[in-house]
Amino acid sequence: MKCLLCYLIGQLGKSDNCDKKIGKILLKQALKTIIKGYNLFKGRFVLLDAINNEKIIKFYEENGFIPIENLNENKEVIKMIYWLI
Repeated sequence: MKCLLCYLIGQLGKSDNCDKKIGKILLKQALKTIIKGYNLFKGRFVLLDAINNEKIIKFYEENGFIPIENLNENKEVIKMIYWLI
């Protein structure tokens, strides 16, 4: 039986009181750490659940993630992936 390995990013959040662009820095650091794991254990992709909000979806898309669910559905969160291979 072949095992499919993926990495899961939990939650990245921000306070509306914070004007610094730390989300991109945190995401970049998380992906850098995951790539180190990929070099040891392999895997195919990174998975995350993003709040179904146009601004949030756009942020993840600008950082290489792709929605894998229909954005028009009335869902609270949308699954997105970042391909490692």
